[in-house]
Amino acid sequence: TGLQSALDSKQATLTSSTDLNVDTITCSNFQPTNINGYEAITIVAIAKVMANGNLEYGKNCSSSRSSTGKYSITFNNSLPTKSFIVQLSVVESTSSRDDVIITLDYGTSSYTGFSYTISEQDNSDVAGTLRDRVNFVTVFI
Repeated sequence: TGLQSALDSKQATLTSSTDLNVDTITCSNFQPTNINGYEAITIVAIAKVMANGNLEYGKNCSSSRSSTGKYSITFNNSLPTKSFIVQLSVVESTSSRDDVIITLDYGTSSYTGFSYTISEQDNSDVAGTLRDRVNFVTVFI
């Protein structure tokens, strides 16, 4: 009854006296704002992008490759802000370690997605060479 009471009154929290034993809870528009005094951080999209730009696995987004080393992520639903955090990582061989880097393209963050670049550096004054690599994307808000 404690859970039903909380749901009926749309309370954001359950008390410690609430007896809760369920297998699944489905919530539409779940938006936590505070966890133990810390502002909540939400992962809004994740992706494993193959070298050809195809999405091998992802949630809440799609991916594409426009040319060698140039990728884009498009969110399934627009975000409420363009000030999201993007974490990018790239798969690199442990034997060759070619100084492959992945960077968010400046000025491309929008409510619907962003673009990023993968390049191989040669540690000289010459700009890096664009490369296709498997990569991972996480977007936080």
